[in-house]
Amino acid sequence: MAVGYGMLGHVGWDAQNSYGTSKVTSQHFIPFISETFDWQHEPIKESNMYGRFGESPFHAGPRFVEGEIQMESHPIEMGHLLKSVFGQVTTTSAAGTQTHAFLPRNTTDWDDRAAGQPATVEVNRNVGSAALYYDMVGSQLTLAIQNGELLSVTWQGMGAGFTRAIAATPSIPAAKPFRWAQMSCQYNGWAITDMRQATITVNNQLERVFTLGQSNTPYRIKRTGEVMVAVSGVMQFAQHSFWLDFESYTARPFVLNFAGQDTPYNLVLDVPLLAFNKFSPTMGGKGLVEVSFAGNGQFSTTSGTALQATLVNTQTYY
Repeated sequence: MAVGYGMLGHVGWDAQNSYGTSKVTSQHFIPFISETFDWQHEPIKESNMYGRFGESPFHAGPRFVEGEIQMESHPIEMGHLLKSVFGQVTTTSAAGTQTHAFLPRNTTDWDDRAAGQPATVEVNRNVGSAALYYDMVGSQLTLAIQNGELLSVTWQGMGAGFTRAIAATPSIPAAKPFRWAQMSCQYNGWAITDMRQATITVNNQLERVFTLGQSNTPYRIKRTGEVMVAVSGVMQFAQHSFWLDFESYTARPFVLNFAGQDTPYNLVLDVPLLAFNKFSPTMGGKGLVEVSFAGNGQFSTTSGTALQATLVNTQTYY
């Protein structure tokens, strides 16, 4: 019996045409640090008593998938994860470049059964058949950068189906991840040269919906609340203007701009209205004073969103 190596595995992504039907005919393969796709069963234990100390019988209960992909920001393949969670994308073509503007859905879901477009994720763990997790709907996306590191992307989703298949042969286009040394930060149009780390998270607040007589897997994956945008980070304490905005709860634009290591790659994360709900300068020792901050990306009626991600690459569509 052979054991598997993670470095010989792969993760394949294919957006579905409908909820309930898996699809692997146009797969895109995502370079990844780790994956956690879990086909879960929740047994139902009877409450009846049977005149014994032994446990009452168990029966098959709800079945569903929880999934997570962690990757470094490959400037082409990360777009599939952006679209999965943001929900909508507009692409503008030019000579040698494609500009993709991702926006969270605002007034309509993808369809009646899924808040966002479902996907089939093939996970080959280098042991026998590959696992196919389908009806995967993107629930949360986190983009994080820290000095001295590459931009990381963490996708989380929930799904309804599982099967097995012969593993595909992966092919990943060559491109270098975004890194800390080729990025800039702006707050209200001011360049922030003292940022040390920053994180932006989009949360669709999804839930699995089971219905009577349909299936033991989720019949729908829908929303429980609004799209939430959270921003946090650490910077060196250099001035009081940010602190004053925190005290007055003044919302201002916040932008992270990542230039690619090669052309034409670029990524811009634009929060039109950032309101701090935490701004905590502290002295942790003899060195530079730092500030940890957190805030919410508020919906802007001017731009029609709480966050826009603009990705420039050579991919023709998502």
